[in-house]
Amino acid sequence: MIVKFDKEKLENILADFYNLTGTPISVFDDEFKNIAFYPFKMQEYCAKIREDEIRRQNCLRSDIEACKKCGTLRKSMTYTCHAKITEEAGFGDYNNFIQQFRKNTGSTPLQFRKNRNG
Repeated sequence: MIVKFDKEKLENILADFYNLTGTPISVFDDEFKNIAFYPFKMQEYCAKIREDEIRRQNCLRSDIEACKKCGTLRKSMTYTCHAKITEEAGFGDYNNFIQQFRKNTGSTPLQFRKNRNG
């Protein structure tokens, strides 16, 4: 599927989400390629695990399985990855993302940005 989006705006929304919740967030396309994430630096624990090729492959497999399950269920879910880290996988539709953002912040991304900027 080809989707056009403003990467800078998406990254701003992801940064807002992270700054409010402390939860790192990534957006994958329908081929499971990471197209945007925040923070831009991988968590130290995850980076250390991924230094080993077998563990790196386990990470990728875990992410892909979670994304596929979200797609099948058509909803977000919390899961434990292969390294025993609790992560959130979100169903890839904009309305669902807005609902998750509102659940965690109390406002939509646009409302949050307006309130923050005055």
